[in-house]
Amino acid sequence: MNTQNKLTVCVITYNSVQYLPELLRSIEDSSFKEFELVFIDNNSTDGTDLYLSGNAFPKRVINLALNTGHSHAANVALKECKTRYLVLLDHDTLVDKDLFRNLYIQAEKDKESDFAVFAPRIIDVGRDEVYYGGEFHYIGKTYTYRWEPPEREVGMIGSTAPLLDLEKIPPGTLFDEDFFIYWNDADYFYRIRACGKKIKLVPEAVVTHFGGTKNYSYRGGGRYSHVRAFYVLRNHRLFIIKNYMWSTIFLFLPCFLLYELYNIAFCFRKMVFFRGYLPSVLGTLRLLPRMIKKRRDLAKLRAVKDKRLVGWYKLDYNPGVVTGRAESLFLGFLDGFLRFYYLVVKAVFWR
Repeated sequence: MNTQNKLTVCVITYNSVQYLPELLRSIEDSSFKEFELVFIDNNSTDGTDLYLSGNAFPKRVINLALNTGHSHAANVALKECKTRYLVLLDHDTLVDKDLFRNLYIQAEKDKESDFAVFAPRIIDVGRDEVYYGGEFHYIGKTYTYRWEPPEREVGMIGSTAPLLDLEKIPPGTLFDEDFFIYWNDADYFYRIRACGKKIKLVPEAVVTHFGGTKNYSYRGGGRYSHVRAFYVLRNHRLFIIKNYMWSTIFLFLPCFLLYELYNIAFCFRKMVFFRGYLPSVLGTLRLLPRMIKKRRDLAKLRAVKDKRLVGWYKLDYNPGVVTGRAESLFLGFLDGFLRFYYLVVKAVFWR
C-alpha cells in the first residue's frame, strides 16, 4: 500500500478529449492533494491518449488495447489501486475543490463501520437536476433522490464519483464485464449491499456531471439510440436474473411481465424495436447460463435478503424519455398497480 497517497482517483476515458482540459483543471485545483491520479483509456480514437501524454499534470495513464466497456476499465482500476480508498470518476465531470477531501474525511470517520461506499451529491447539467443517491425499485429499476433524503444511508448510487473502501469490499467483488455499460454500477453496488455492506451519502461532497457518452447516454430530445435500448433492456433483465433470490422473482413475476410489455411498446414508439429490443432478448438468452452461475456465487456471500434491499418507489425516468399524454396516463396506472402489488407482498409474504 502506498504510504504517501491517501487515496487513488481513477478517471475512465473514452473519446474524452473535449472534457479533459476542464476536468484536469478542476482536479488540479482540489484542496486535497494526497492522491494518485490514474487514467484508464478505453482505446479512444479522438486523441485522448495524445492529450494525456502531452499534459504535464502528474498522473499514470493505462491505455487499453480494446474498448471492452466501463466494467472492464473499472476492474483494472480496482486491481491497480495501491491505496485503501479509490474514487472512480467519470470523464465528463468537474470536481468541486473539496470533493476528495470531504469523501476522504467521511470514509475515515466510518473506518470501523459497515459503510464501504461513499457517494457525493451530483449536479447533472445535461438534465438540469441534482442527485442524492437513491434506492432500488423491486421492478429492477433504480430510483434517484432529487432532494437530500433525511437519512445518509442510501440504497444505490451511480458510478459518477463514488469513493470505495477497498478493505471492506468483499474479496473478488468486481464489476460484471458482461454488462459492458448500464446497470453495471447498479449490479456492483447491489451485490456489495447483499453482502452486508452499506452506502453513505456525503452531500457536502459535490461533483458536476455533463453530457455522457455519444450513442449511450440520453439527455432528452432527438432520436433514442438503439444501442442504448439494447444495453438498458438486456442488462435490466440480467440484473434481476443474477441478483434476485428465486422467491423474489416468483413473487413479482406478474410485475416483471407487465413491465416487459411496456418496454415493447416503448421500443416501438421510439423506433428501436428491431435494432434494440429484439437483439436485447437474444443477448439475454445468450448470457443466461453465465448469469445462473454468477447468482450461485452471490448466494455463497449473501448476508441480506432482497426484502431489505428493494422497495416500491415512483417509476423514475430521465427527462425527455416519457412523452405524450397516453404514455403518461399508462405509466400512472402502472405505477399504481406496482405499488398495490408491493404492499400486498409486503403484508403477506415479507412481514
